[in-house]
Amino acid sequence: MRRYGFTLLQALGVLGLIIVVFILWPPHLWPPGRDGTRESKRRIACANNLKQIALGLKQYSADNNDRFPPVALNTTRISSARPFGWADAIQPYIKSFQVYQCRAEPTATSGSPTQVGYTDYWYNMNCAGQKEKSFTFISMTVITGDGAIGGGDARYSVTSEPKTTDETSRHLGGNNFAFVDGHVKWYLPGKVTTTPPDGKNASFAVK
Repeated sequence: MRRYGFTLLQALGVLGLIIVVFILWPPHLWPPGRDGTRESKRRIACANNLKQIALGLKQYSADNNDRFPPVALNTTRISSARPFGWADAIQPYIKSFQVYQCRAEPTATSGSPTQVGYTDYWYNMNCAGQKEKSFTFISMTVITGDGAIGGGDARYSVTSEPKTTDETSRHLGGNNFAFVDGHVKWYLPGKVTTTPPDGKNASFAVK
């Protein structure tokens, strides 16, 4: 009967290949250990939050002449009148305040749209009041992402990626972004830019 198996030389060759891969493979692509597993779950939970927020923005648009919500929806800066800002304006579609809280951001949450801490996720100010068809590259145009330590109120918005290390590397050295077409993706810091890919109107997009 013919027997199959590795020779000692073949086994040593495989072992050597594994060692080379271990040395050369980028650290952020390695399967996580115990702490990394916890952070991977947080990253996935954060991505799910952003997915729901992006879909909420699209549903709001569908009900409002195909336009995304403005940053502010009442005329006074300090007011409990709702909706106060974009984040609580889409709440009827999301139906969950926990969606606005990143599990990797430890600051206590606020239940008031007028208070810092209402949402950990920012809104791309360049998308406010715009129609989806206004953007040439909807799959490259950022609409929302994970943001500042402590979060912001329901009007929390930006025109470029937050720049501090803590804000741009919260999840395994990178961060989550949602796009106008509704998909969510993780990127390393510096991958998202304010330079449009076509030089026209993407406003806040992937390099």
